Amino acid sequence: YASLTSKPDLAALPQPFFDRRDVRRLELPFVFPAKPGAETLEAAGIVASWFGALAGYRGALFPAQVDEVPLSGNAVIFATADQRPAGVTIPAISGPTIAVVDREAPARGKLLLVLGRNEAELKTAAKALGVGQSVLSGTSATITQLNELAPRAPYDAPNWLPTNRPVRFGELADARDLTVNGYDADAVRVNLRVPPDLFMWHTKGAPIDLRYRYTVRPTPDRSSLNISINDGFVQALPIPARPASVFELGYYFNNILPDKTADARRTVYIPPLLLTPRAQLRLHFYYDIPNTGECHGRLLDNVVGSIDPNSSIDLSSFPHYMALPDLAAFANSGFPFTRMADLSETAVVLPNDADSSDYSLYLLEMGRMGASTGYPSNGVTVTTADQIDQYANKDLLIFGSPDHQPLLQRWAKSMPFSSDGDSRTFELSDIVFKLEDWWHGERGVERAPARADLSLVSSNGAALLTGFESPLQKDRSAVAFVSAAGQSDADLSSALLDADVLPQIQGAMAVIHGRSVTITSNGVAYYIGHLSPQEYMRWALSSHPLLLLLGGVLAALIIAALFYRALRSIAARRLRD
Repeated sequence: YASLTSKPDLAALPQPFFDRRDVRRLELPFVFPAKPGAETLEAAGIVASWFGALAGYRGALFPAQVDEVPLSGNAVIFATADQRPAGVTIPAISGPTIAVVDREAPARGKLLLVLGRNEAELKTAAKALGVGQSVLSGTSATITQLNELAPRAPYDAPNWLPTNRPVRFGELADARDLTVNGYDADAVRVNLRVPPDLFMWHTKGAPIDLRYRYTVRPTPDRSSLNISINDGFVQALPIPARPASVFELGYYFNNILPDKTADARRTVYIPPLLLTPRAQLRLHFYYDIPNTGECHGRLLDNVVGSIDPNSSIDLSSFPHYMALPDLAAFANSGFPFTRMADLSETAVVLPNDADSSDYSLYLLEMGRMGASTGYPSNGVTVTTADQIDQYANKDLLIFGSPDHQPLLQRWAKSMPFSSDGDSRTFELSDIVFKLEDWWHGERGVERAPARADLSLVSSNGAALLTGFESPLQKDRSAVAFVSAAGQSDADLSSALLDADVLPQIQGAMAVIHGRSVTITSNGVAYYIGHLSPQEYMRWALSSHPLLLLLGGVLAALIIAALFYRALRSIAARRLRD
């Protein structure tokens, strides 16, 4: 691909830094001053999540460079009046500023400047870019006022299906994409992003109020509307034929329009196991080609199938409740951190002596969060281990190697992994063998206790991804990105962006080496969310048959005692009379 030269203009953003027509992965360097502060890194996280939301399925990499500008190409520069990266000419700063400038020859490309007189103004400029890019114009814009955004509510990410009301298909897809024509037409596709903590146990699944229009068949045949989600078949709805006999009631009471189409309405349930955090609903109108016999002209391709935009899916009846740690939920949707779309309940813990590789991994993860929610991470907090106690009420993203991140040693008892110098200790369980036992049933393997601890010394440390409950506060989560010098940083970054590797990340700890992922532990379970008392009792007793039996016996004894006392009272009253 070759880029045409153009004048710098904020109105063209996100071009030339991101082009929606380019299907390749976005790779955009971020340049920091020599010692970026916490608010500078928070500003960079906001910009990275904005670009990540734009990149979507492509994925996005943000190689961090400290006090050094790439030799050529586009880049994003973060600078204040006192902290400026070398090799970049920064204009005079009079407030929170966003600018686009050409690179000095012989380098080619453009620089996106995010500037402020101090770090607070720098963060304001980043927020303005994330939420107000569409109103920017010219080569430079100074933000004179940015009112604080209204607080986000849980589960209100723009990319996620709302769980407090029915959602129309017209909100999820363009109306033109809901209609197909012809015998060989493709399926109507509706993308669904749902929170992974929906509690759908022992239900029919998510109800869809499906309204559709079809071409009535001349005679009964195998035509049908086939419904599937991802690669799982859900249901087939027959497409009926025009009633031919005067003795059929439908002959007199039909809703066939002049164009030989008719409307229908059905309720369809998506099974819980098929409704994954990233799901695609496919509705395929299959029309059986009629047998017209020999010596007939060409068959007219005049059949149509249309899904009414007022069709809806309703998730409002399902509570939010989930067992953690669950790295699959984190890898696929950033949960539980993306529960708040702006990451206002998330704190990022970097090493005290963080380097460019730590910054790059942090920015990559912010880009992934933005791709999941569709919203910039305006509320994220960046801190170090020394200040972690101030953020006990937040979920934690921990970055760094065991030698540079003190939390990995301080919280070793809470994690399925610990390190002491070159020695590493792994907590192992039998999750990889998929065993089931009669007491816990099919869910027992998910939270089986650890079976062994393995300590080893290795010359080449693998990358680790581990989840556990925050030691600072119950019901708060922590996920640690544990890397070592060398290839492990690249392995971790590649795995998080590889659509083939990502589904392999599960459990409570994943060891990543190249494109190989090994699940070593499922951790100690903790739960987030709430269930009604009746639903919680049903769910808890379902996996403990002996407890259910004892509860039944106890209930029978209590009822028998009550009846006994009532009958004794009646008998005593009768004797007195």
